[in-house]
Amino acid sequence: MTVREKRQILFVYGSPIPFVKRDYEILAKHYSVHKVECGLKLAKLNPANYWKIFVGALKTEISFTWFAGIPAAFTVGVSRLLGKQAVVVVGGAEVVNVPEIKYGFLRNPFLKIFTKFVLAYSDYLLPVSEFLEEKILHLLPDKQRGKVIRIHNGVDEKIFFADGSKEKVVMTTAFLSSKNIVRKGLKTFIECARQLPDVHFVIFPKSF
Repeated sequence: MTVREKRQILFVYGSPIPFVKRDYEILAKHYSVHKVECGLKLAKLNPANYWKIFVGALKTEISFTWFAGIPAAFTVGVSRLLGKQAVVVVGGAEVVNVPEIKYGFLRNPFLKIFTKFVLAYSDYLLPVSEFLEEKILHLLPDKQRGKVIRIHNGVDEKIFFADGSKEKVVMTTAFLSSKNIVRKGLKTFIECARQLPDVHFVIFPKSF
């Protein structure tokens, strides 16, 4: 089958972080993928991105969007308008409200509208964990629960594999920022390191 004969997919995302990039690479092996990067924070409000999404939706058969935020709401809306299917990956913040750490789209009345639109009108929702699956099911009516399919983020076993003797090492990774010190448990991680001096604690910092 040539690239022209493959199904056409619109792939919408914020930034090429590893698990998003991995999904793109998997889809690109089997389909012809038209990708639109919307950027982060204010960049995701750039009207040019939404024009690209609209044009991409015209050319493709199905949309695949990472994170159920504003770009996803637009993508889902356009897909439904054009009679095409929309798939959205739910990554975390979209369906939670954790006031003690000021986290979650559901805390913000503006973002909550877009998230609920995505949940209601997507053809399929792909939460990346059992916890998120439960959150989504709680927000959906019973008749829509069948569109929720949990798919965990994958791990490349060619890179991450057991080798040699086990050592006392605890590892985590996160984007380092003042908010993530609490949000990603880094404060607790450091406190555990203080309490367990015979264990090696390692933080692998990430950056956009």
